[in-house]
Amino acid sequence: MGRKVERAPSSETISLIEQQILNEQWSPEQISNWLKINNYEGVSHTWIYQHIEKDKSEGGELSDNLRRGAYTKGHKPCKGNIVDRVSIEERPAIVNERKRLGDYEIDLIVGPKNKGAILTIIDRMSRHCILEKLTGKTSLEVSNKIIKLLNSSSNSVFTVTTDNGTEFTDHKKISETLNIQHYFAHLYASYERDSIENLNGLVRQYIPKGTDFANVSQNEIEGLEKYLAFYLQQSILKILKGRICNPPD
Repeated sequence: MGRKVERAPSSETISLIEQQILNEQWSPEQISNWLKINNYEGVSHTWIYQHIEKDKSEGGELSDNLRRGAYTKGHKPCKGNIVDRVSIEERPAIVNERKRLGDYEIDLIVGPKNKGAILTIIDRMSRHCILEKLTGKTSLEVSNKIIKLLNSSSNSVFTVTTDNGTEFTDHKKISETLNIQHYFAHLYASYERDSIENLNGLVRQYIPKGTDFANVSQNEIEGLEKYLAFYLQQSILKILKGRICNPPD
């Protein structure tokens, strides 16, 4: 049986979606959540990606305003140098269902001229997030920091999912040390890591592109982490329970 086709939203809602992409460079997941929180017509992030693809085929510019480049239909083979990478196609279905804690998405936000980086980590179910300032993007520093941060988690850790950046070439070290499985998304398939894309976009609202990370302290990063962790988790609560609390001081 084929996949059920989602009904297209109203023209007014489509206009809102396009405005958020063109003016704010929001990710499809962020837009989908924003519509729910503000009691607009519900639209899935999958439909938004499909709309972006259709717009591109008609010569539109929506895809040019995605944070991590244009959306590309289909999966291109990975030609990188990551030895023994495990494809997201082998990831257990329970990870997709977001029904347990401990399945993480991880990425890096890199500073201008590749100077400095911010490690971003988010739990797919709870949306609990971690931000950590790094001096660079070497696989050694990245793997050591991931191991340290996830080792200190109060919850069990089952999987991590990343893109195919060279900073993740030490994935076997991460997997073996934490006794977890590391999965790699397809190339140019940011929708497979929608939670981390959403988090990165939120971070960029406070630390815009072009910001010299040398001028951003770890204390500032930790303050932003606290705020975004609250924002993301309360957004989920509001969607599920129709309520939201005041943010922490």
